[in-house]
Amino acid sequence: MTRKHSVAIKNGKGSKSVEYRNGSHVSSKTKRLTQTELNCIKRHKFIPGLFKDCIKPLRINGKTRRNRNK
Repeated sequence: MTRKHSVAIKNGKGSKSVEYRNGSHVSSKTKRLTQTELNCIKRHKFIPGLFKDCIKPLRINGKTRRNRNK
């Protein structure tokens, strides 16, 4: 599984996106940048945790674990 992070700014508005590749399956998530994030990027400042809200939680084989009562 690989991830590709990208930021795009056009006409004063911006977006951040994360693309997941797992073999032939590709999924992505995109969100708008806030005004403070835009200002920091324009000043070339590092923003820790910029893509945290774009990352989806990992699952094991696409299933969640559950307890079974016997």
